[in-house]
Amino acid sequence: MRIDAVIFDFDGVIIDSEVTNFDAWTETFARYGAELTTGEYLESMGTRHVSTYELLSRKATLPVPDETTVRAVKRARHLELLAATNMLPGVAEWIAEARSRGLGIGLASSGDQSWLDEQLARVGLGESFDCVCCWDGEVPPKPAPDLYLRACGRLGAEPSTALAIEDSPNGLLSARRAGLRTLAVLHRLTLDVELVADIVIGSLQELSLARALARLESD
Repeated sequence: MRIDAVIFDFDGVIIDSEVTNFDAWTETFARYGAELTTGEYLESMGTRHVSTYELLSRKATLPVPDETTVRAVKRARHLELLAATNMLPGVAEWIAEARSRGLGIGLASSGDQSWLDEQLARVGLGESFDCVCCWDGEVPPKPAPDLYLRACGRLGAEPSTALAIEDSPNGLLSARRAGLRTLAVLHRLTLDVELVADIVIGSLQELSLARALARLESD
């Protein structure tokens, strides 16, 4: 078994934006007399098929403004929370080691291009990836395999020789459907969730790329 490419998810893997987004939505739900559970939020992680606004509209006990207004206020709060964070531990080291090994380095995300560009620039990773594949309306978002297949194609790597770094059940399912090996990184929202992956770790900081490759080779 060889690995020719490493493909990262973005939110929750590169930056801690899933936790901060959950906190911003939690505050939004509370403002309208509702509660957002971790389980409900997990259904939306890594995909675009679940509308958190629609869930809020169903659960609210107070009148909810239109979606554009709600999302604008939530986004402002999310950016406020996110501004105090940087890239997650171990990310820079993994990228550097992949580069030194001559591996392709990609990013596959269900997020918008503008969001990725903005946040990659914020944490100093704007030029770190050989390809950035995000949701653009041309291919379905995760858990469909298309984003990972697109990334593999642009990197010139067979899916079976690529390793996906993910944090969500939807993202891991997308990678497995595409035929990639998988590594799951836990965070506060997934500590009690059984993530199906070849390797599950608490942080990229706790396992080097070399050790991860050795574990995959021994399977």
